[in-house]
Amino acid sequence: TQEWQIAKNRIECLVSKENRKTLLLTRQLGNQQGNLEMKVRLGFFNNKISSLNKNWAGFQIGSNSNLIDDSNNFKKGINIGICTNGALFIGSPSPNHKNNTIINALQNGVDLKILIGYNDNGYTLDFSVLEIKSGKVLGRISKKEIAPEQITGDFALVSNFENSEINKITSTKSVWFQDWEIKGSKVALP
Repeated sequence: TQEWQIAKNRIECLVSKENRKTLLLTRQLGNQQGNLEMKVRLGFFNNKISSLNKNWAGFQIGSNSNLIDDSNNFKKGINIGICTNGALFIGSPSPNHKNNTIINALQNGVDLKILIGYNDNGYTLDFSVLEIKSGKVLGRISKKEIAPEQITGDFALVSNFENSEINKITSTKSVWFQDWEIKGSKVALP
């Protein structure tokens, strides 16, 4: 079934299911040292709040979708996202408290921004959520000392909805993305 569509100049995920991804095929994170700046505008169609904080959308970086790889080493990548309760995470959703400021902003969409830079101890990843109109930072988290091999591979946009009332809700549109921008010296052709 078709799970993604382009409508109103946005990429829309037409289902509310686990780990739905749309992969960028024209660029990836190269092996060279460097930096990355990535932004996307995001909004939820399905903002059903999960007390388990498992429903989220955002990015996945550094996975290896190359199935022709001789070694069969499948690399999972790093998830970076915002939960429907407004909590931010790098890695996996943490049981952070809900952030009402971000929940309210999500109704009209927010900008997600990632900055990745290199130093002697590895890569630092800075993730922030910004209000669209003002550019004001609504939330921000960082992770330091990320191993260089984790910052190579694919770029993907992700919608992840895990629901107990699965039958009622899977056919509900989940998320929209718009204006995906990627730049920096870490960006390479596949």
